[in-house]
Order: sequence, then C-alpha cells, then structure tokens
Amino acid sequence: MRYVEFLNDLEEEIHSHKPVLAYFYREESELCRILYKKIARVARKYSRVSSYVVDLERHPTAAGEFLAYSIPTLILFYRGKPVYMRREDIDLGELEQRLAQLSAL
Repeated sequence: MRYVEFLNDLEEEIHSHKPVLAYFYREESELCRILYKKIARVARKYSRVSSYVVDLERHPTAAGEFLAYSIPTLILFYRGKPVYMRREDIDLGELEQRLAQLSAL
C-alpha cells in the first residue's frame, strides 16, 4: 500500500479505470494501525488493485471529499466510482472477496 502524498494522485488513480483500494485512517488511532497491517497483508495478494493509505491528519479535506467521516474507512473504487465502502467494522474476509472479484475484471 502506498501512502498518499498528494490527494490529486489518488484522484487520478481512481479515475484511471483500474480498481483502487483506499484506506483512510489516523495515525494516532491504535485500531487504525492494527487494521492497516491486516488490510495491507490482504491487499498484497491482489497486484491488479492499486492500494493507497490516506492519513486524515495530513489530508483533512479528504474526509469530506471521500465521505470518510469516521475512522477507519475503507473504499474500493472501480471505473471512478465507489463500489464498496466500510467504516469502522471492516470484515477482512469480505474485503478479500471484493478484491478477488475486482482483480478478475
């Protein structure tokens, strides 16, 4: 998973018609850090999906732009549109299923 330096880069990737996984979190949240490690491990299995991490402390406008008002928030995009979104309660098994489906497209 790549850390987002500039939100424009993430937006360009989302609109590139490739599957994109975006994980929105805050570094000071222990839950966010624990889930990040687990999500990154799952995401590594799917090289066709571009995976990004957005620290909402560094990019506070991203919360409103991507409706990531609670942390952590995970969004899968395909062809520029969100196709899967989870806040706080992220099921890793379900995430893996969704990533497998998008990787097959």
